[in-house]
Amino acid sequence: MHLRSLLNAVDEPALHYITGSVIADARGPFLRSALINLGRDNGVRIGYAVINGDGLIGRTVDAGASVTRVLLLNDLNSRIPVLVGPAGVRALASGDNSAELRLDFLPDGAQLYPGDEVYTSGSDGMLPRGLRIGAVTGSPGAYKVRPSAELNSLDVVSVLFFDTPALTTTDPPSIADPRALSATPEGTPSAAASAPRPTAANEQLPMDAAVKQAIGASDGAPAGEARAQQ
Repeated sequence: MHLRSLLNAVDEPALHYITGSVIADARGPFLRSALINLGRDNGVRIGYAVINGDGLIGRTVDAGASVTRVLLLNDLNSRIPVLVGPAGVRALASGDNSAELRLDFLPDGAQLYPGDEVYTSGSDGMLPRGLRIGAVTGSPGAYKVRPSAELNSLDVVSVLFFDTPALTTTDPPSIADPRALSATPEGTPSAAASAPRPTAANEQLPMDAAVKQAIGASDGAPAGEARAQQ
């Protein structure tokens, strides 16, 4: 703390969250998603990270008043910038509708080993840095990531309130029909103006042990360093 004050460092924003349940899931040849019983009435916006006690499970892609669709990590359309192993090798964890994720765009000569931890890098400007995703499997030229969370049997999940400029510019306007999941045409009030911010009733602070474990890093430390210290 003394060093931070000497450097005049800016404190990391607190990660508030809200917890709900999976009420339906869609698993097929071309889709990996889930519906949760939280929506814009609870402060949820499109692009928020969704986790459980094991790690990241996906991100919100559609939000109604009380229901939100979550695109799971292993969906064909999922792309997450990640850091791999103690060296923090940058890559892209891509879903392909199978149980494991691909590791794309690894730098030439990257030294990876089975069991290396994989975390979000935050370089997309949408997700917080340091959320646990899984561990490396496979061999050179065919590296995979086995998700820490069991994506086929989801129950209770938490949505992290993490607003960034990238998210606020991509989240569509609020919806007119509270039963719908899609956005209305331009001209309607923005979601930022209409959606309530989290209150003491739904912030669930202090952070419980399951969410701390899923985040995997604290005080702004890189994910690899946090795991090494453990």
